[in-house]
Amino acid sequence: MGQRVSKTDLTPDEVEYLSNALDLTSEEIMRWYGQFMHDCPNGKLDRESFHRFYKLLHQGEPRQLDFVADCVFNTFDFDKSGYLSFGEFLIAYIFSSCKDYQRKLNFAFQLYDTNQNNIMEYSELVYAIGKMHELRGLESKNIQGLAKEIFDRLDRNVKDGRITQEEFVLGCLFNPTIAPLLEPFV
Repeated sequence: MGQRVSKTDLTPDEVEYLSNALDLTSEEIMRWYGQFMHDCPNGKLDRESFHRFYKLLHQGEPRQLDFVADCVFNTFDFDKSGYLSFGEFLIAYIFSSCKDYQRKLNFAFQLYDTNQNNIMEYSELVYAIGKMHELRGLESKNIQGLAKEIFDRLDRNVKDGRITQEEFVLGCLFNPTIAPLLEPFV
């Protein structure tokens, strides 16, 4: 009789994809997988469990961590199932914990692109700046004005009223006063 493979088993293609995408060895992926399956035997990490796990790995005020954890969960629940699969979890964890600043900015863009159309619109920037101010306990008097100023700086191409991921990342890299206002994992 052949070996049965459950829906929660990783295929060699999935291991290879995660290994390439996350710059991890297949052995590292399998160690993470073993721990994930130990903690989530059904292969699914729900929102509440993700929040608890996220708070164990990151320091900060619980309310702030809840907001960031929720953004991370929403961004990486690719299939919108309400659960993170192992692959979704690992990608979320690696990206939110990485030390590479440009990767962090790419991740931040994905967090703020709430409608996931690969374009940051003004309303999304206003929301992001408001939440970052709230997270850091900063005064939120003129969020709209600050958002307009930042939006105008980041919308570099034809001033089309939309910020691409490339515009966002380059704008933050070359405007050191902007990045700390937008990057949630400083």
